This record gives sequence, C-alpha cells and structure tokens, in this order.
Amino acid sequence: MDLICSQHFWQYSINRYSLETVKNALINLQDEFGINVNLVLFIMYLSHQGVFITERLVLELRQAIEELDSLVTIQRHKRRALKNLDKLKYQQALAEELDMEKAIQATLVNSFNDLIDNKNKALQDPLDSLACLSTGDLAKMPRLSSLLPRLSSLLKLLAENTTAHDL
Repeated sequence: MDLICSQHFWQYSINRYSLETVKNALINLQDEFGINVNLVLFIMYLSHQGVFITERLVLELRQAIEELDSLVTIQRHKRRALKNLDKLKYQQALAEELDMEKAIQATLVNSFNDLIDNKNKALQDPLDSLACLSTGDLAKMPRLSSLLPRLSSLLKLLAENTTAHDL
C-alpha cells in the first residue's frame, strides 16, 4: 500500500511554488546551497501530512534522485541560457524541465513508499531532515550558519501559507 500519492504531492508543490515568496526562497536555497527544491518540497509535504523522516531516509531519497537531478541541472542551465535569446525555445526547455521535475517527484514518492514498506523507518523533526539536503557536506559549508535560519524561515513561510484546502 502506498503511503504517499505522487499526484497529491505534485499539486501540493504547484500550490506552494506559485507563492512568490516561497518560490524565491526555494530558488535561493537551490542556487546558493545546491539544495534540491523537490526534496525540500517533499519534506514539507510529508511534514504537512504529519510525517517527519530521518536524516538517513533523506539521504537515501537524495541518492534515489541523484541521476535525474543532474539531468535537470543541465536542462535548467540550458533553459536559463535561452531566456533572453529565443522565447519559443525557452518555453520548450521550460516544459521539458517541468516534465523532468515531475519525474523526480514521482521517484521521490515511489522511493519513499518502497523504503517505508521495506524498512519501517523512524520519523523525526523536519528541520533535522532539511539539514542534509545539500549536494555537498553541510559540515564543510562556510555558510551553514546562514542556511539553517533560511530553512527555518521557509518552514514558517510554508506553514503560514497552509490553507484549509491543503488539510
């Protein structure tokens, strides 16, 4: 039995990402710290569902999407390079990138459901889960002190923008 539905997660992500402040915060975390936006959104979605996952599970999920994430990063750079050059090609690149993002989200959901079914993982605090999102070793990151407050602010921002429809 699947615990999480990829379509519900996709809709949750679209609703959250449509909020300009959330979008800007997520892009900043992605560009400045190399944090995967889909993984942040997934942890937020799980938190919204009352599920808090362990650091180990976050690392396993990050590993599950690693290959797809590197392809999306290449696509993102391609799309950004087209932004002021060719509007049609930019829109096509954006559509391709969104399809790849949706594939990452489906991989996250499927991996989570499989891992929970197979290992019955322990659950924990969402901020602890967010601390291991970076593609690098956070302990070695010089800006770690600025990352955690931003993640905390993002958690609050997402909580403030939760509507009755989301519940």
